[in-house]
Amino acid sequence: MFDLIEATLTNFEEIETDTRRSYYGDEEDIVFLLGGFANTPNIDTALDLFFAFYLKRPDLFHQFFQAIKLNFGIKPTSGRNGYYPQIRLIDHFAKHSNGLTNPYVRLLFFKTAEELLQVTFSPSEMDSRGHHIRLYSFSLPSNEQVITYRSMIWDMIQNFHLVTDCKEVISKLLGIYGRGIEEKSRDTIKADALHICRLFRTVFSPDNVNDCKQSLDQ
Repeated sequence: MFDLIEATLTNFEEIETDTRRSYYGDEEDIVFLLGGFANTPNIDTALDLFFAFYLKRPDLFHQFFQAIKLNFGIKPTSGRNGYYPQIRLIDHFAKHSNGLTNPYVRLLFFKTAEELLQVTFSPSEMDSRGHHIRLYSFSLPSNEQVITYRSMIWDMIQNFHLVTDCKEVISKLLGIYGRGIEEKSRDTIKADALHICRLFRTVFSPDNVNDCKQSLDQ
């Protein structure tokens, strides 16, 4: 499908993951169109195309991340289908990462992990007439489906680090983890803690002062 689209080579180290750049065009429309299949039977085919396009145009990083955030972000209704879109998304990150070695996929995965590993979410929704935006927040419940999708993310973080040193980005992720924790998420936090402790044993060294500081901060 994307054979006629010229690949844009961008040094992944030059992609600014925290700065949104404006871009408007057919390419952006394709990104959000493919992301819109998140809750349909065609999700796997759409994700294959989504990642194929991303690997052609990693310079559109922010458009791809915003499409993920919009279509695969956690909402109060996500539990109705057992967080299936999030689970399929994580599977496709692994599938398209070339054995966890592709730096562009790794970059997008860690940015997505920051989003999906939150405990309190603050999405916004447009009303049916498109006149008003409703802002609200909610805490993630503790149940088997939540723990499943989060465990998949933690396992991928661990596996990425075993292939390529991801200490810096893991440190950043842990630094913002767990903001706004509420009682209803306690069991989820306990499940996460097992993975976080494993990460500390794998990624950080007790002989390194900065690593010890990181542990104390958590």
